[in-house]
Amino acid sequence: MEDAPLLTGSVPGLEVVASTDVNGDRPTVLVINKEEEGTLVEPSASEVLLE
Repeated sequence: MEDAPLLTGSVPGLEVVASTDVNGDRPTVLVINKEEEGTLVEPSASEVLLE
């Protein structure tokens, strides 16, 4: 995964960072909860709307 976030945002207790994988063709979302545990999520194309 490249170290270049495309989108960052926050809600109480959560941090969301979206980045592309090394091929640059699929978004990968990293969700960090308030306990600072990371979860990698690879949503399907139908769940992602990026302009």
